[in-house]
Amino acid sequence: MRASKKLAELSDVVLLKEVLARAGLGPGAFAVPVALAVAVGLFEAASVWLLVALARGMVGMDFAFARELPVLRTLFQVLPRAFVERAAAPFIVLVAGVFLAFLMKNLMQYGSATGIAPLVLRFGNSMRKLLLERYLSFGKLYFDRPSAGYLHSVLMSFTDKVAGKLADLQQFFSCFFTLLAYFGMMCFISWRLTLLCALIFPVMNRVQVWLIQKIRASSASSVDAQADMSRKLFNVLACLPLVKTYATERQERESFAKSSDEVERCEFSMDKKLLLILPAQEILVLALLLLLISAMALLVSRQGSALLPGFLVFFYVIRRAAASFGVMSHMKASLASISGPITEVLSLLDDADKHFVADGNEPFPGLRSRIEFVDLSYSYDQDKPVLRGVSFTVEKGKMTAIVGPSGAGKSTIASLLARFYDCPRGSILIDGRDISEFTNATLRAHLAMVSQDALLLNDTLRS
Repeated sequence: MRASKKLAELSDVVLLKEVLARAGLGPGAFAVPVALAVAVGLFEAASVWLLVALARGMVGMDFAFARELPVLRTLFQVLPRAFVERAAAPFIVLVAGVFLAFLMKNLMQYGSATGIAPLVLRFGNSMRKLLLERYLSFGKLYFDRPSAGYLHSVLMSFTDKVAGKLADLQQFFSCFFTLLAYFGMMCFISWRLTLLCALIFPVMNRVQVWLIQKIRASSASSVDAQADMSRKLFNVLACLPLVKTYATERQERESFAKSSDEVERCEFSMDKKLLLILPAQEILVLALLLLLISAMALLVSRQGSALLPGFLVFFYVIRRAAASFGVMSHMKASLASISGPITEVLSLLDDADKHFVADGNEPFPGLRSRIEFVDLSYSYDQDKPVLRGVSFTVEKGKMTAIVGPSGAGKSTIASLLARFYDCPRGSILIDGRDISEFTNATLRAHLAMVSQDALLLNDTLRS
């Protein structure tokens, strides 16, 4: 089974929002980590603002202007007079302010990260339980098609992959709001240089979008390759006596090796694109810095060295901004890399083609007189009918044997009676009432089935 085309066409962000909502994690669940991420951006902006003031004072060897800066002016009014009157007071306040701003920024960042961590664990736990609940609700016809290996991969491997990438959301939030703070500081220092930088960032974004499209395609191929490998592994392990009886170990080994090699190729293809994002950004940032150096040299030559402290801090800010932009780009690429697993998970949460067997409204009271099969016709595939117009009666207290060659439909009749599959209404009657009127659980509580296949659970009797 593969995800629907409609799901595959959705954007990565929409897919993520959808799968988070199905796990019970709405926007409100991320309120505290996001609020702390906003605080990270504010404290980062404060530290940069104080660094600009500190650099200005160091160049002119005069920090007296700090007494009149916004916020600091109020601070000097509440500090002890003996300290405020000291010549070194502005310098000490600036240095202490930079340290405290960085300290608070890192504390807020830690708080945001620890706020995301339990949400990631809750997501993985919720999705595993939800998927198993979904599996148990599907009709048996659904399980006749996908392999158990594929379903196991989606429940265990795919959910873990998605949950692992969700941990990067904290970095995304922090970098997003920090980037906004950097942009504000860059405009404050020099709107002309900021405008010049704005010409480069769209180019970086375009390169990123192109790579993410490639990564998304590789993610879908990787999902297909992993599903094929899981199917082959399950077939070998489930049918090991058959493999050994016909001495096909070499063929199975070669077939699995081919699938495993394809998984490796797809994963490496995705990794190559992921690893290309940072080098591409580094090259573009270097071009930006060289352009900035030329612009700054021109401005300093025309307006004097008074602008130099601000330009030095601008360099610091643009480097940090590029790093934050790089983290955000990597997060987007990581999200694209799990678009395939997310799509597969959502396809299992969709009701289409799950062949649910409708539950009745009344409890089954037990067999009183007879079971009637009335002109029963059934087909697993519309083009290949299994039963055509089958009619007979099973009386209570009598032994009834259904005899026929392999493939005649004997097991299908038993499965329809057990409501593993949904039959046409009016074709199976119990004591004159349609079988679909009874709840499946109470009906099956009165049934016992001994299958021709040995079904053993890998567990103990005690549990």
